[in-house]
Amino acid sequence: MEKGVKPRAHQDLTAAHHGLQEPALLAGISRTYQPKDEEGEQLPPESTLVRRNASSHLVRRARSAVVRRQDATQ
Repeated sequence: MEKGVKPRAHQDLTAAHHGLQEPALLAGISRTYQPKDEEGEQLPPESTLVRRNASSHLVRRARSAVVRRQDATQ
């Protein structure tokens, strides 16, 4: 059983690690611009939504992988 669990747990940990390596997925912004004076250039607002929440899916997946690996090796 240990031979099948350890590689799968390692794959899950690796996938979670790679999922956290893209900071753009974890960052969201909301910007509005105001001109310096009345004649300044008007820019549109800018926003980017957070596409991945690190504290939920990825952390649960990594925790589950570690628990499975520990259970199989003890």
